[in-house]
Amino acid sequence: MGSRNTRPKSGGGGTKLNGGGGFAHKRLHGGIGSIGADGGKGEGPELFAPLVETKTVYGINFPETILEKTVEDFCKEYSLGEGICRLLKANSFRKAYTIVFHEDLSQVLGLKVGHVAELKWALADMLLRSELVTGVEIIKKGEYKPDLVGGQGGAGGSGGDKGGSGGMGQANRIAVDQVYRFNSISGGMGGLGGLSAVIAGKNGTGEQTEATTGNRRHVNTTSGILRGGRGGGGAYGTRVGGTGGDGMGARLPIEAVGNFKLIQGGTGGLGGPGGVQGGLGGIGHATEFPKPLCPIDTKTRLRVKNLRLDNKNDLKAKKFRIDDELQRLLVEYGFMTVGGLFHVSDSDLRNIEDTCGKKPFMIGDIAALRGALSGFLRSFPVVGG
Repeated sequence: MGSRNTRPKSGGGGTKLNGGGGFAHKRLHGGIGSIGADGGKGEGPELFAPLVETKTVYGINFPETILEKTVEDFCKEYSLGEGICRLLKANSFRKAYTIVFHEDLSQVLGLKVGHVAELKWALADMLLRSELVTGVEIIKKGEYKPDLVGGQGGAGGSGGDKGGSGGMGQANRIAVDQVYRFNSISGGMGGLGGLSAVIAGKNGTGEQTEATTGNRRHVNTTSGILRGGRGGGGAYGTRVGGTGGDGMGARLPIEAVGNFKLIQGGTGGLGGPGGVQGGLGGIGHATEFPKPLCPIDTKTRLRVKNLRLDNKNDLKAKKFRIDDELQRLLVEYGFMTVGGLFHVSDSDLRNIEDTCGKKPFMIGDIAALRGALSGFLRSFPVVGG
């Protein structure tokens, strides 16, 4: 999920995926001013697990009851609300089962993060209870242990009086219990400072990976490579060079890293040259590994009763406890039931921005949701051991 418009698909060892370039020509080659224009941001690839694998979807023999189920009936059955129903119909979805054939629901125009999560829960429930599939959001593990490299900061621009500082190369944050998935883990690499006849720019900072660090080394392969985006270079300014654009890291489930031999963070754009001071190098962002708020397996999914977030008495009885402000935020961004929260990741919530650019979901909110979901699952007794 997310707001990115295009996503390369994951592949095996023969796959080479590169992020966006972010080279906005109007910004790079516009008219020269005293301050150069900033480089554009280079988005990284985003790999996601479809609700059901494509080859599995095409092999499903849908029963007549599902083939004839309209979007209106489906939304009513799963309490998805008029808003989701209206958006689906606006995108020409008429029968509910056809939604399964669209891999990336976040690309349905107008759907919020919560809407996508609610749809995934409802579709999964329909397919699993009809015994048409045995599981959902299955991730191919792959056969490799990749080298994980942090971001590369962009070099600072040259300046007549002062060179621009190099950008920071961010490191990946990896939980210690996930380190076994990688062959080596390297920190970020800061960009070089810009040249100047008077004061040279500072080199950028290269962060260390928190869980463990390794020496950065070259991987001699042209396949199985996943690279982040590359930020555009800052433009020339007669006084100050433009700042290099950020290079965003790729985003993928950590379970999928075995499909690649090398996973590299984003590369920050070069700082623009300036008559007085060179521009700053862009930040090279690290790869991001989203985690679900709370995992749920097929057996558990089929024995829980989904509850609406506005039914406080039932939620309390099932040990799902969140405060009124967090409940209001969830509803605002499209969440309507507890089930939908099992189809959203921590980074999905962290990346939400309101109309003022503020991020409404804080780390405390995410921790509260993890606790509430785990309490909710414990409230359902295990049947048959």
